[in-house]
Amino acid sequence: MVEGVLFDKAYVSEIGFKAKESSLWSRMFRTGVLPVTAFGCGRCGHLQLGVKFSEEMLEKHQHFDDSPPPSVTG
Repeated sequence: MVEGVLFDKAYVSEIGFKAKESSLWSRMFRTGVLPVTAFGCGRCGHLQLGVKFSEEMLEKHQHFDDSPPPSVTG
């Protein structure tokens, strides 16, 4: 799991995801905002968000330091 915040990309009327670990410069200049895709179910109304991570972030977060979070195990 990657902790972060949803970020308003007002210049293109979209939202993005910014990882908490991003640098101060990245936050100041609004770089490193990852695309977010939303999927809504017309039947039950549930909303699911997906983040398109860079290859570097995928490699970094593909493993768990200790044990996986409870939501992943089960």
